[in-house]
Amino acid sequence: MERELLALSEHPKTVLFGFQGTAGVRSAKSVTCLHVGSGSMTVGGLHRALTESEQNTLFRAFKGTGYKLQFEDDMEGWLYCHAAFILPIVYLSYHYGCDLRKSDRKDITSMMKAAEEAYSLIESCGIEIRPKGDADYFKSKPKLAALKAIMYIMSQTKLGELAATDHCRNAVTEMEWLDTAFELLRQSHPEQMMPEWDKLRNAMPSW
Repeated sequence: MERELLALSEHPKTVLFGFQGTAGVRSAKSVTCLHVGSGSMTVGGLHRALTESEQNTLFRAFKGTGYKLQFEDDMEGWLYCHAAFILPIVYLSYHYGCDLRKSDRKDITSMMKAAEEAYSLIESCGIEIRPKGDADYFKSKPKLAALKAIMYIMSQTKLGELAATDHCRNAVTEMEWLDTAFELLRQSHPEQMMPEWDKLRNAMPSW
């Protein structure tokens, strides 16, 4: 995408990639938005950290808004890690017809195991985990237990709908794109076994 943007440009450009951390539900008359504080964005270069000048430009753009900026040095790696965590939720959501209240604790455990397999694949491909330390949740029993509890609570409440299932329901093309991109990564390491991932992926209806 970066190459395409630069090729289409008539003048030199700096291309940065950002991901806004929000979720929500859109209806015909309103939008319910879920975010922390005044909102936040993870932003960086495709494979590089932002320069001080670039950071300052962004700080000036959002000055006085309370909007938080989190800088990353490898947004492609960050996106793969995002997909590694999100896609098991997507597969489970589609399996239950976008109603995660039908899931149980075994499903949440399977979902976490699938995400761990995906993080392992990413590391095997020589891609560093972003944000740094994210994979530590799978190596610490207390952290993993806390994460499972949070995910189960979300799945059984309105939070799960706001943060996951409504987006799955209304952004099937986006979810399929993430799935396709991750499957291409898997093809580079076909020897890497991902049984929990495959179980969840195969249990959902076809795209």
